[in-house]
Amino acid sequence: MPKKPSPQTMRVLKQILLLALPLIIKALKNRKAQGGSNVTVTDRTPRVEDQAPRTKARKRESAEPLPAPADIKGTTAPAKHKPSPIADLHRRKKSDVIITDTGVIVHVLPDDNEGSRHQRFLVEVDHTDITIKVAHNIDLAPRVPAREGDRLIFKGEYEYNDLGGALHWTHHDPKKWRPGGWIEHEGKRYE
Repeated sequence: MPKKPSPQTMRVLKQILLLALPLIIKALKNRKAQGGSNVTVTDRTPRVEDQAPRTKARKRESAEPLPAPADIKGTTAPAKHKPSPIADLHRRKKSDVIITDTGVIVHVLPDDNEGSRHQRFLVEVDHTDITIKVAHNIDLAPRVPAREGDRLIFKGEYEYNDLGGALHWTHHDPKKWRPGGWIEHEGKRYE
């Protein structure tokens, strides 16, 4: 009888699957675009670029955070908008920068209950083709009652990766060593 995989092996396999899923969806989209399949894929996935070696950047506040849309529940974007801070950081492959940006939840991931508990979302950043993973610590901040399709405004620390990046520290810092982050959903801030 086969041996049951250890919990650690299962966690590693789960992480591999979460990283591979956007690549699989992109491949299916490309196949459909070439007329090779009748599969319908509605998710938007990030571009995959070669990942440069990671360098530690000094933590800093973005000079000009992206302003909030006038109507947070609305579906129309302002006529003129500033470039996304995340798009700029992703293009330059920069990490460890506190930013403010906006986006729409395209997928709600299961909570990560290893260590500090985190609520997780995949968020398509406004005015870009970038999707990031947002990890919101629910041991330090209230859970955000958000669903797929909901618009968020968020402030946290951006970490570059070739799949789009990740955002964490979307809550206050109990030791006050860094600026506090937050997630705003339907006019209410969760920090």
